[in-house]
Amino acid sequence: MSDKYFEDHEAILKITGQPEDMFGDIFERQRALMEQLKNNDILPEWPIDLTTKRGQRLIKEFVFDTIEELCEASFTLKNKAHRITDDRKVDLDHYKEELGDALAYFVEICILSGFSAKEVYEEYNRKNAIVQERLKTGY
Repeated sequence: MSDKYFEDHEAILKITGQPEDMFGDIFERQRALMEQLKNNDILPEWPIDLTTKRGQRLIKEFVFDTIEELCEASFTLKNKAHRITDDRKVDLDHYKEELGDALAYFVEICILSGFSAKEVYEEYNRKNAIVQERLKTGY
């Protein structure tokens, strides 16, 4: 990824307040962070070979990290099924931060697995169409 990518996106941000392709932008920013981590020997080269034990273990580690961040988000929600009290206070900033962390790990899993933002977007749309069709048929 070049500095030109960020220059172009920064120009769009100044005009619109958001990048033209927000999902793609998330992938590019995460990839840039991952490049820094790779250059410091924290992350391996990618895509990971998902047919190897080592590759699968690495991806599972990132899946568990994603789950951990989702759990941290859930911990900001204080109501529990067994409680009589109704605690409506939510630290929305903390909640959003943890969801953002989970999203970063999810995107990292996709990148490590060799998937582009476009591929993930297309797969989401493919599966969403299936679910929409199932709803129409009473699934």
